[in-house]
Amino acid sequence: AYTEKINRTIKHEYLRHRKINSLANLRKELKRAVDLYNNQRPHWSLRQQKSPVEYEKYVNGLPERKRPTMTIYKSEDGI
Repeated sequence: AYTEKINRTIKHEYLRHRKINSLANLRKELKRAVDLYNNQRPHWSLRQQKSPVEYEKYVNGLPERKRPTMTIYKSEDGI
């Protein structure tokens, strides 16, 4: 589900308004879109509304015991 949401955001916010006429052009625009998404776009779900790269730097600067944790997937048997 997370991946689908990211794919949708990149398609609708970054690629939809671009004229893409070749595979090479698509690759160039996709690289640009992913770079913008990761480095410049504030993410409302992250604390302090930072880009993923800014947030990673912020978290890495915290003492380990104060770093936020998140469970992405937990199976029924707890693994």
